[in-house]
Order: sequence, then C-alpha cells, then structure tokens
Amino acid sequence: MLTGYIEKTFLNVKVDEKDRDFLRFLWVDDIDGDNFKLEVYRFNRVVFGLNASPFLLNATIRHHIGKYADEDPRFFERMKNGFYVDDLVTVSETVKEALDIFQKAKKRMAEAGFCLCKWVTNDRGLREKYMQRKGRNGQ
Repeated sequence: MLTGYIEKTFLNVKVDEKDRDFLRFLWVDDIDGDNFKLEVYRFNRVVFGLNASPFLLNATIRHHIGKYADEDPRFFERMKNGFYVDDLVTVSETVKEALDIFQKAKKRMAEAGFCLCKWVTNDRGLREKYMQRKGRNGQ
C-alpha cells in the first residue's frame, strides 16, 4: 500500500476570473477606529470549506491526469480511482511497481502544481528506498 497527500490542496486550484464575483467577502479596515472602511475582496483560489470545493478539486485532478489516459492507461486508472479529495491511496503487486507509481505520481502531479507529500507505505523495502531518495522528512 502507498499513500500520499496533496500539500495546500485547494490553494493550488485557481478560480477563473469570471467566476470570482461569486466568491466575494467583506473586510473591515481598522475595526477599532471610528472611520473604518469596508473593503470588498474576491478569492482567486478555491476556498477550503465550500461544498463545491471537493468537486472542483476532483475535476481539476481528473482533467490533469486525463492527459495520461492514452500514454499510460494503468497510471491514469490508478490515479483516477486512488484519490479521495486530497489523499491518494493505491496498492501494487511489487515494490518495483510501487516505486514506479510513486515516481510518476510525484512528477506528473507536480506538472499541474500539486506537491504530493507525506508518503507512507507498509513495505519496509520501499520505505528505505524512498527515504534514501527523498531524505528523512518524507517530502
């Protein structure tokens, strides 16, 4: 088994300019003063906590990994079925296959601006190879 996590998940997904008006919020400048000013801002990244955020993230991930559907169908299926919001969980038959998944997932998700980190595996050999390659911090 191999698991990973997308760092700063929702902040990696940009909101289209025309949709940002739906993500407005108010900000009070100098709330303690007598002449405070009310500012209107708009989020330009997907907001954590909105009911649509997991859908937007999933659609973004699927769009990105869809580029590999013809080139590497096995990878595409693993990634398509392996993500639950920002967590990746997948299994493999061999350590070699798991290491291949790890390397491809890390590289290909980085192409879309996603940093897969906090990798965990139940295979000691893979853990040792991973720690040798990436250092002790699991990044």
